[in-house]
Amino acid sequence: MCEPDNPSDLQSTDILAACVGMTVIQHANYLFRRKQAYEALHPQTRHGGPHHPLPANTKLDSHPPPPSFATAAGTLFGCTPRVIQRLIRIAREIPQDLQAALSSTPIANRHLDLYRISLMEPSEHRELLALLDASADPPPTLDMLTGRK
Repeated sequence: MCEPDNPSDLQSTDILAACVGMTVIQHANYLFRRKQAYEALHPQTRHGGPHHPLPANTKLDSHPPPPSFATAAGTLFGCTPRVIQRLIRIAREIPQDLQAALSSTPIANRHLDLYRISLMEPSEHRELLALLDASADPPPTLDMLTGRK
């Protein structure tokens, strides 16, 4: 699922073809794994990562620094770096057990609802998980699940 032959090749068109049909949660997790591989290859792109100065006789034009992962992926997927950053936050901040519970619900494809969940505290994550476990037919939105609408 959404894994090109060369995990370091962010420009592979196979990435786009393989990602078709993924839920937002699946896409977020995919991008999170890709970001880890990209930053392992280009540590200077990490926020706060090492910045290696170029030798004094090197022209800057001949060795431009690689773009950040969010910029490179945003270009590839046709979205802004901020969208990529939000997707990575979704993968990083929503616990795996909650992601698994959400994956079979319509919320798994609702970017804004998932982003809101990523901003919640761990206690709120546990409450959502309990609501999902207790629901035979999960509602289509976060607000409906939590009773806010």
